[in-house]
Amino acid sequence: MSHLEDKRAFAGAEPLDPDLQAAAGLVRALTTAQIPVVVISDDLKVRFASELALTIAGAPKDPPTGKAFSDVFEGWAKPLETRPEEDMPRIDWTALDAGGWIGTIVDRRVAGGNAHHADELTGLGNRSALRDVSAEAMAQTPDGTLTLLFLDLDRFKIVNDTLGHAAGDQLLKKVAERLKKAVRENDTVVRMGGDEFAVILGDQINRASVEDIANRVIEYISKPFLLDGNQVRVGVSIGLSETCPGEPDTSEALRRADIALYASKRRGRGQFHWYDAQMSQAIRHRQDIEDGLRRAIILDELVIEYQPEIVFADGRIRAFEALVRWNRPEQGLLHPVAFLAVAEESGIVLELGQWVLRNACTAALDWPEEIMVSVNVSPVQFHSKGFDTTVKQVLERTGLPSHRLELEITEAVLIADDLAVDERMEALHKLGVSIALDDFGTGYSSLNYLRRFKFDQIKIDQSYVQNDDPSKTDKALIDTINRLGKAFGMDVLAEGVETQKQLDEMIAGGIGSAQGFLIARPLPVGQVPDFIAQHRSRVPKNASRGSN
Repeated sequence: MSHLEDKRAFAGAEPLDPDLQAAAGLVRALTTAQIPVVVISDDLKVRFASELALTIAGAPKDPPTGKAFSDVFEGWAKPLETRPEEDMPRIDWTALDAGGWIGTIVDRRVAGGNAHHADELTGLGNRSALRDVSAEAMAQTPDGTLTLLFLDLDRFKIVNDTLGHAAGDQLLKKVAERLKKAVRENDTVVRMGGDEFAVILGDQINRASVEDIANRVIEYISKPFLLDGNQVRVGVSIGLSETCPGEPDTSEALRRADIALYASKRRGRGQFHWYDAQMSQAIRHRQDIEDGLRRAIILDELVIEYQPEIVFADGRIRAFEALVRWNRPEQGLLHPVAFLAVAEESGIVLELGQWVLRNACTAALDWPEEIMVSVNVSPVQFHSKGFDTTVKQVLERTGLPSHRLELEITEAVLIADDLAVDERMEALHKLGVSIALDDFGTGYSSLNYLRRFKFDQIKIDQSYVQNDDPSKTDKALIDTINRLGKAFGMDVLAEGVETQKQLDEMIAGGIGSAQGFLIARPLPVGQVPDFIAQHRSRVPKNASRGSN
């Protein structure tokens, strides 16, 4: 706590007695060390309470100075009070020579009977608290079992990378407060570390009731958070597990819950799953993919295929999209759906993405100068530190003019509604590269993105295109996207065109360009020059089709 903050903490209170003022230095030291401390006078009025103490007590963060202790710390033990029941919170008090008391919190329900069991940031219990609380809970159940929830925030890293660690800490505090409100009074919430939390259920209830709690947690955390004027949305994925009769502690149950948590992440996030034995096999498979992918980059097992985008008005090739493949010896050619999620979760996507960017820019140097190369950028890449600098360095080292590079991002990149996204987009545009919004119409779709950000192209998701009998709603959506795109000067492309009927629908709807198997399948880099030459020889026959 700074000197200014210290003055504010005491603002509005009656002046402290001289000897109590002498204790202020100790208070400041304890507060700086993130220890839950309280100072009261002989008449039991609060003279000081640290932020951590207020967090543990669930009290408002407004300065409590001058308020009755029982009003701020309702249900907590006062000095000289008879020892409370075992499940009640407690403060260890020390009398000050000149009068008044100073105390530190040892709430068993939160801190496991020891202040060192409290998480310094959130005031929740920590891993040590989980061990002690769960041991007590297991001892009180007839068969020695309990149920626990293992939680991990979705998209927390994006908040940390875009708004900074201070904002991340602020978010974790707010998450902790919501978690305490989402669970029952006899349940215990602990912070495991980072953006991971756990909930130990206070009694045995049926699975449907456990799932009700899990759904409530997801609902509470999915609502937007306000961080220093920025509205931020994160989510939470949950793994559920039970201890088995005869297990001495929760270590195995936690391991199982962690596996179930990964299953929730892998299957779409923002959901919960109970552990089952098949999940362990999935974890082993994930580790095999991660280890193999790291080797693939070193052993040159990655390849890029290129799929063209064709403009209807004149039949020209606008760009080739670079699509990475993994030529795994024991499995053959793997598409990104088989490994990209693992790459993002493990952080390998940063190295992988840079490899794709560098090789795609190098390949494009052999194409006619009017044809661009389009490279997909994951949310992890986009929000990584210095991504725009990486793009600039790749362009400089390969010699590809910036106007020939297009970066494709999805709407998941834009969910962190903050200034950092605007700044990153602006930095990329200043480099002279184009930016396309990929898979539009899915996920976090918002037409506001088209007004807020300067996109050069919108790619309509193939789910709206690959329907030979589209609904009126689908047609209306495609028409709306097309009109808005043109109004903002953006090219609109239909993804995944596979049949002539789909192509005719897009042309009739005024869509400017298309990409898909009907036009061309992704090509090995060595076949791209021949495709360009053959396509150019056919362009005069098709140039009259459609209009941009």
